[in-house]
Amino acid sequence: MQTVVPEGLPNRYFLTIKEVSDYLGVSRSTITRQEKKNLFPKRQQICGRRVGYRKDLFLQFLNGNWSPNEGVQ
Repeated sequence: MQTVVPEGLPNRYFLTIKEVSDYLGVSRSTITRQEKKNLFPKRQQICGRRVGYRKDLFLQFLNGNWSPNEGVQ
């Protein structure tokens, strides 16, 4: 089954905080605050100093199917 990517989101596995904030129309600091309160998926390290949001978790968040314990390793 192929995942449908909403218009405006790139078709790759990780999203940057800028892409997420632009898509949601909120500031980066708002996303960071929500992340700290466990109300938003946490960023994950990609490599070195690069971090991003897993697109699958972000799409679950948008659809209301995300829970704070998903994606925890």
